[in-house]
Amino acid sequence: DEVFGNDENWVSTLMHSELTYDPGDKFSYVSNGTSALGVVITKLTGMPMRQYLNTHLFEKIGIRTDNTNWIMLPDGSELGAGGLHCTTEDTLRLMMLYEQGGVWNGERLLDEAYVKEATSFQIATISSNRVDKMPSAKTTLPCNTSGYGYQIWMGDRPHSYAGHGAQGQLGIVYQDKHMVVSLTQIVNGEDGKRRIFECLNDLADSASDQPLPEDPETYQKLLHRLSRLAMPAPKWAPASACLPAVNKRHYRISSGKFTFYPAFEPRERRGTGFTITEGINSFQFCFSADLRTCTMSFQEDGLQRKLNIALDGSRQPNILQNPHQIPSELLMSAYWEHNTLIIHGRWLESTSEKEARFAFSDDGNTVNISCKNIVGSMGAFALDSETAAGFAD
Repeated sequence: DEVFGNDENWVSTLMHSELTYDPGDKFSYVSNGTSALGVVITKLTGMPMRQYLNTHLFEKIGIRTDNTNWIMLPDGSELGAGGLHCTTEDTLRLMMLYEQGGVWNGERLLDEAYVKEATSFQIATISSNRVDKMPSAKTTLPCNTSGYGYQIWMGDRPHSYAGHGAQGQLGIVYQDKHMVVSLTQIVNGEDGKRRIFECLNDLADSASDQPLPEDPETYQKLLHRLSRLAMPAPKWAPASACLPAVNKRHYRISSGKFTFYPAFEPRERRGTGFTITEGINSFQFCFSADLRTCTMSFQEDGLQRKLNIALDGSRQPNILQNPHQIPSELLMSAYWEHNTLIIHGRWLESTSEKEARFAFSDDGNTVNISCKNIVGSMGAFALDSETAAGFAD
């Protein structure tokens, strides 16, 4: 899947690329083809693909378009093959539209024949001879081996199809059960993805349109279990011997790069030509007198920004917006380990949490910084860690 997004003339580059096989002969996962479809929509409608979809599709099925964002390419078009960030419910609504044959609240939004073809087997995604050579193929091959429709993967279970996103994001339809499932999750590796599909398939097989018999004891156990499902509280350690030497001092980065964005170099950057950020180049911590919170002011990409960080074992909500990076809402918390301030940023409606460690010298004159994604990332090619060093002005 070679991406031409770094080239502003990527459409021309794609159109002039030599085809290895005739169309329809072989399956190939190529993102450029899907992005090119977005350009076709713009050409035919005279409006950006996102604007067209917002008006003619998303708003009609109840997706909040002010709460979505789309990665853009250097030529101004959308990355049609991916990069649409939305909620779990948004994905559910989109797959419900397919399950309902393209009709929403009595209004036909998608052509009936197209929906039928899109959600039906059109081409094999793996050759039969490859399966024959792999006796354990059923358990070791990826989930995406049952065929492909139009932008839709065929499911392993009969009468099922799905839309797959990065890190295991999933919207799956069980047509025979009129059942739609949407998941926001982190699943590493194909074995993990297959186990998710197996669980969902078992759920679909056991689903019935008949009411379940009452089971008060099991219901109470479920309520108890649900009441205990929560993210663990942040660690509480609000003080350090070096805090007075650090408080309200300005620091400049002398080497390396770091950022609070979920991925310093995500896959979207490879496919779009955009640099998400050049990194933070200066910062300052201001701790409250009661040590319940601190404010981090910093400069990044020529903009002065600020984050409110909880030190009391809670999390502070923040907005950190970048025109090429989504999402923008995150929860911030921090604690001390000796002279090291450890900050966690949890990005809402995502599968990403980032940790930044600021290791200060005893006198607060210097700092070494390391950042890494500790939960997920916003791109499959995100750097494992970032390091930087700084000094006090």
